[in-house]
Amino acid sequence: MRTDKGAGRRRLRGAERRSKRFERLQYSRLAKTLEGYYQETGRAGRDGLPSDCVLFFSHNDVPKLERFIGEIEDDAERENAYGKLDQVIEFCELQGCRRRYLLRYFGEEWKGSGNSGIAPGTK
Repeated sequence: MRTDKGAGRRRLRGAERRSKRFERLQYSRLAKTLEGYYQETGRAGRDGLPSDCVLFFSHNDVPKLERFIGEIEDDAERENAYGKLDQVIEFCELQGCRRRYLLRYFGEEWKGSGNSGIAPGTK
């Protein structure tokens, strides 16, 4: 008996899209830019309720993106893409406060006192 596995995956993705609340977002692929990462992680907690965002990072993910970037024909665009990838890697390796890093990246500053609560190893 043959089954359409693709149809099952489509149904599953559709069910995920209809979900009204993400309490935990697990980000397991390396984003190409910090803007892309920020967009994706914004899905957790959009309703203002507490949520977690877990970032998994491996240097093994980098060569695939570098290969795609290397195929960009325009020199300036390719260099810009490499720079943005470097920023993502720096963010992933960061031992300090990731909220401060993101806010600074987008031209803002953390106005709270002490740790913002999203440094690696904090809750």
